[in-house]
Amino acid sequence: MKYVSSSFIVLLLAISTPSYGKSVLTGPQVLVENETTFTVKHSKLGKNKANELAIIHCGNFGKSAQFVETVRQLGIASISTWNCQ
Repeated sequence: MKYVSSSFIVLLLAISTPSYGKSVLTGPQVLVENETTFTVKHSKLGKNKANELAIIHCGNFGKSAQFVETVRQLGIASISTWNCQ
């Protein structure tokens, strides 16, 4: 039997997580959501989806999503924030 590294197993588990948003590998993870702010942790590939979620979220309050900033973290994750105005 071949040796499988634990990091490879963790990667497989993160990718195969069935619930949306639990890992930046599977999609954006909402960190803060209220009537004035929407903050999401996402991968580089998930930025467009995060933007769509911000537009929908702010639209629920009759507001538009105004992009504020993206802060890059170590690894593949970034955190983006929108204001609802």
